Amino acid sequence: MLAIVAPTQAEVITIGKGKGIVWEGLPFNNRLSGGMVSEVLQLQYGLLAVSNSQRVCMQSSQLQTIGGYLAFPLPGVPGVGLVPRAVGSATYPRANNNPPGQMNGSIGLPQTSGTGTFGDITSSPGYGWCLPPSMTEQDPFYLGAGSRIATLSGTWVMVADGTQQSGQSQIPPMYFASFSAISIGDRSVVILPSNITLRVSTLECTINTPLTINFGGVLRNTQVNAELASRSVPFIVNCGQSSNFIDANINVQLRALTGLFGGAPTRLALSQGGGYITGEIDNGVTGSGACTETNGLRFDNTPVKIGSINRAQSSVTTSNQLTWRLCSGGSSLPSGAVTASTEMLVTFN
Repeated sequence: MLAIVAPTQAEVITIGKGKGIVWEGLPFNNRLSGGMVSEVLQLQYGLLAVSNSQRVCMQSSQLQTIGGYLAFPLPGVPGVGLVPRAVGSATYPRANNNPPGQMNGSIGLPQTSGTGTFGDITSSPGYGWCLPPSMTEQDPFYLGAGSRIATLSGTWVMVADGTQQSGQSQIPPMYFASFSAISIGDRSVVILPSNITLRVSTLECTINTPLTINFGGVLRNTQVNAELASRSVPFIVNCGQSSNFIDANINVQLRALTGLFGGAPTRLALSQGGGYITGEIDNGVTGSGACTETNGLRFDNTPVKIGSINRAQSSVTTSNQLTWRLCSGGSSLPSGAVTASTEMLVTFN
């Protein structure tokens, strides 16, 4: 069956003058299942794919390198593109009484690649954001009467090359798809709805805060949620717009590169495991970042409002304190040097 998600409210995404990754959001988490119908493996019909088509993988000619990333260029706004940051897996039935096959991988960022029963896999030749279960076409390959299960989760990332001009564009829909060589075996679901408008402005922001926090030497404490050290630093954001002034909220988004400790969005996991870091922005921007609390700065790409600008203002500055805390996860807390890392974005809405 074809599953379609139809949001009822339009959304406007605002980006500024930045280069590289300028926005991230619209998370998705989907599962597709159903019979393969066809026994043939053709590489343009990936089992894990993100495409603007419900029938075939995205053609590589439709993708461009923008700001250093392979992206889908958005109509009417040169220099801006979309790319998924997604991970997925699939199991599928194999022909000739072979045991089921499996595959997993990433699509878009950091790259489109994976592994499976038949070794390493990547985008099909001539196509992008597309993972077939094998890089060799075969007939028979699938058990046509059998069913596959495919899952994909992630977010959408907007990238720019710095040349974008103020204006608006309608963003086309995108699908998570699991294809068959026969169309009735295709499965797809919308993961980027069509009622999204991109607004490009001249807004530009800079962040003044230390990029590296060194807590120094601390005593090992295996009490769960014990605070091991803290460090408060300035967190100053300067934003300006030079023409076509707009009203916008100014947000900060953080994405955990070393994972979330215990799945808690406000706890940045240590690379070595066994502990975590929290963040707290003062003046009520976030809740408490105490190690025993879960109300601090989020590391799951959730926008946190830090200020706003209106069409009568050419510039604004927000000045806060950001407190980082190093916390114990319990008996598994490691000894010696530990590290953790996160990405930070300033976004608008």
